[in-house]
Amino acid sequence: MNKTCARCQKVVYPIEELKCLDKTWHKTCFKCTECGMTLNMKTYKGYNKLPYCEAHIPKAKATVIADTPELKRIAENTKIQSNVKYHEDFEKSKGKFTQVADDPETLRIKQNTKIISNIAYHGDLEKKAAMEKQREAAEIADVRDLTEKIYQISL
Repeated sequence: MNKTCARCQKVVYPIEELKCLDKTWHKTCFKCTECGMTLNMKTYKGYNKLPYCEAHIPKAKATVIADTPELKRIAENTKIQSNVKYHEDFEKSKGKFTQVADDPETLRIKQNTKIISNIAYHGDLEKKAAMEKQREAAEIADVRDLTEKIYQISL
């Protein structure tokens, strides 16, 4: 029994036979379904058991998934579980703090900030100002005393 060509439906003899895509073709009938370019076993691309060239092979399109009640339920459960995990992690880390690098410069700035904060909080700024005035007065008095001693010695 002779085989028929998938394109021209004529008899295909064994010398001109090409078996591809579960069909038998004449070598000259094995062409791109879109543009008619002659194909061979190295250049064809099969789609739905039809030959295509590289340029015309149909591209797969993204499919749309219907929102069935089951898929909606799964999506809601996933969201709830994600929020539960996030909340659990938040509760574990609540109240903790992240330690910053303790280089000497950072420690010095931290100590100075603490001192300034305590001075302002306890009202020590006024005490410091009063003490500075007393020291200035004492220095002036010392200068006077020294000046008097030098004057007395020079006489």
